[in-house]
Amino acid sequence: MGQDEVVAEKPGGDQRAADPAIDLARGEFEGAGGVCCRRLAQEGIEEIARSCLVERFCDIAAIVRLGEAGEARAIAVEAEGDARCRIGEGRVEEDEVFVGRQAVERAGDAAASGQDDVAQVGIGECPGFDGAAIRRSAGSCCFFVSGAYGRAGNRLRPMIESVRRPLGGVAFSGNETIMDRRKFIRGVATGAAGVSAAATLAAPAIAQGNPKLQWRCISSFPNSLPALFGAARYIADYVREMTDGQFEIQTFAAGEIVPGGQVLDAVQNGTVEMGHTASYYYVGKDPAFAFGTTVPFMLNARQQNAWFDQGGGNELLDAFFEKQGIFARPAGNTGAQMGGWYRKEINSVDDMKGLKMRIAGLAGQVMAKLGVVPQQIPAGDIYASLEKGTLDAVEFVGPYDDEKLGFVKVAPYYYYPAWWEGGAATHAMITLDKWNELPKPYQAIVKAACEAANGHMLATYDWENPKAIKRLVGAGAQLRPFTQEIMQASFEASQEVMQEITGKNAEFKKLYDSQTAFRAESYLWEQLSEYNFDTFMMIQQRSGAL
Repeated sequence: MGQDEVVAEKPGGDQRAADPAIDLARGEFEGAGGVCCRRLAQEGIEEIARSCLVERFCDIAAIVRLGEAGEARAIAVEAEGDARCRIGEGRVEEDEVFVGRQAVERAGDAAASGQDDVAQVGIGECPGFDGAAIRRSAGSCCFFVSGAYGRAGNRLRPMIESVRRPLGGVAFSGNETIMDRRKFIRGVATGAAGVSAAATLAAPAIAQGNPKLQWRCISSFPNSLPALFGAARYIADYVREMTDGQFEIQTFAAGEIVPGGQVLDAVQNGTVEMGHTASYYYVGKDPAFAFGTTVPFMLNARQQNAWFDQGGGNELLDAFFEKQGIFARPAGNTGAQMGGWYRKEINSVDDMKGLKMRIAGLAGQVMAKLGVVPQQIPAGDIYASLEKGTLDAVEFVGPYDDEKLGFVKVAPYYYYPAWWEGGAATHAMITLDKWNELPKPYQAIVKAACEAANGHMLATYDWENPKAIKRLVGAGAQLRPFTQEIMQASFEASQEVMQEITGKNAEFKKLYDSQTAFRAESYLWEQLSEYNFDTFMMIQQRSGAL
């Protein structure tokens, strides 16, 4: 929707047109909110004005600029239920800069009259965030104050302190802070010669002697799916914090640079340095890509991680990925997924014949042997296709993600389990040359960040899915298990597909042999421990004892 023209009244009553930054913020957007804090110092106020709307990074945010000749201007953006934006600009009393919610509420007079030695200040306040992060862009006196991700708040505090002290002890909080501008500028002026040295002494050792880098990471997932898209941001936050801002990774959702299915291509050809995706999206290039995510009737999430880390899986994939011009590490796992949404009940293998189902990759090949007609339909068209009957069924992920897509309204039968995705992993992929150029400390940090993101995603799904499945059932979802007949027929069809591929693809066979050997050993052990413990506890849950 279009924005009403914004004008501001200067002292003396004359009218003037809105600042160009506000012009950039006008237009029709799907939503509003937020400041992309990582870009402030590098790209300036106009880019932030655009990003805060397009990226919807926070629910409430404000940007304050201290312009030429001390004139202060502010841009405030607030997300509302109907996705409208509120924009204003103006002046306030001297010596104060309001940040957080106060800046939003006082958008008409949200900044102090400034001096040229303070160029711009960005402000953000996000519900559910705590802590505060401040970054100094060397030589430009550009600063950003923002609510930090809750999970990172404690880790950020040492960094905040290291920057805060040499700047004259300016205090910041997550919600509302008033900065004494004279004290702030005095701290900068009197410490000009010593700021750089003090900041260096206070910075983590990892940041000393390593280059300043800025990468871009594209995701295969939209930002409307926080567990999946959030993994890329989790990695970026981790790397930035561990390097004291020396290594910045800017994240982009699917479609912002390339479509979600082209992440691998963009990394391979150097369009971007990094991507976050599911490698089985690319089985059309080589079926061996499936082992980076999951293979039908293979491993659950714990087994998948064990194979990656202890069973030589990462090393086998390293050799395969190197031939593809990338380096990659596991960076997320969904756990066992649901078997999809169906417009009618599926009680036998015969019921599957002629079924038009959105399912891809190796699972699609297996389903085809059972008479299913696999469909390739963009995610944005799934709902309409189900509603019209162009599709009979769709598989996606599980309750937490599926709930957001509204499938329950048009395909009420929710089947389980997804035998083709017992523990689907995602990967962070990096252009091989870029990876090899990274200093060893940075390589270690990226690996650690991916490992942390891997555990974080699985924990998110384990926490959110139980709540989401209850909501879905309340909304009309009818839970159905696949019958043993269907499961057995699917297993046998899967074995046929695997044998067909291993007979003609040596890379696939090498990975398949490794995983199947571990699968046999692992399920032998899990019959004794996990299976019996989980079964007993599930019986207690059903009896109401828990």
